[in-house]
Amino acid sequence: MVRKNNQRTQELLEKTAAEVVRATEAVAQQNVDIHRQQRARLSGVYVPVIVTTARLSVCDFDPSRFDPAAGEIPGGDFNEVGMVRFAKSFSHPTSYGNAAQLEDVAAMSGHSVLIVQSQFFPEFLTRWQFDLHHELAGVLWGS
Repeated sequence: MVRKNNQRTQELLEKTAAEVVRATEAVAQQNVDIHRQQRARLSGVYVPVIVTTARLSVCDFDPSRFDPAAGEIPGGDFNEVGMVRFAKSFSHPTSYGNAAQLEDVAAMSGHSVLIVQSQFFPEFLTRWQFDLHHELAGVLWGS
């Protein structure tokens, strides 16, 4: 819950994630521009992350048993986790100049945001090393 004008409102994850992606891309672009001017080699990676106090859970279940009318998952095995990957297409209206088909637009707009539970955050910072040459990048970003 986020307080705005002394009222409790609930922000959608999609909106917050889109803002974090735009901010992360802006900072990364600034870094690219600076390195280009200095003719220096880039040596980092920017990862959009949202830290939350909410409990994060994943569920293993048989999709054929899911009842959308009831909104229930019979036999679902819920497990609390410290982090999840949120994958979503976020539109950037001016960035589709090279798109030949709708699939191209979807590929250009797809992004991932890591959602980290606040109590897991210190461990996240010490354990995770984002190496572009490591297979972890493929695991996180689905490539």
